[in-house]
Amino acid sequence: MWVVVRPEPPAHAALARSLGAVPVPNPEPDRGMFSSVQTGLSLGLAGGDEEAWLLFPVDHPQVRGETVRALLAAFPDRPAHTWVQPSFNEKPGHPIVIDAASARKLPGLSPTIALRDALRSLGLTGHRIPVEDPGVLANVNTPPAR
Repeated sequence: MWVVVRPEPPAHAALARSLGAVPVPNPEPDRGMFSSVQTGLSLGLAGGDEEAWLLFPVDHPQVRGETVRALLAAFPDRPAHTWVQPSFNEKPGHPIVIDAASARKLPGLSPTIALRDALRSLGLTGHRIPVEDPGVLANVNTPPAR
């Protein structure tokens, strides 16, 4: 498992290692979140035999393990040209699962676009899997509404 981190502070890389992950620094994190996805995929795609990729933003730490298992289980039966995405109360969330062929195309796209737009540019749409997990919507980088 890889965790894409900012080059600074080094504590992020140390935390990733303490959790058993390999920290991968994004050399230009200010390009946006999609550049971090591209950084991780560029490293991981070198292996080449994966069927799918779970893209799990670290700002959604409340997602339950059973939700991840449900997404991975739903992946083989998804409709063609889709990514698998959880939804809670009919709202789409994270993490998502994409097919390896699509993942191979993502590093070649502009790093400044949103992941959703990158996937749509490949002709993909989200296939929602309803889950009873509000954590799929809990973005800890987004301040609560007042």
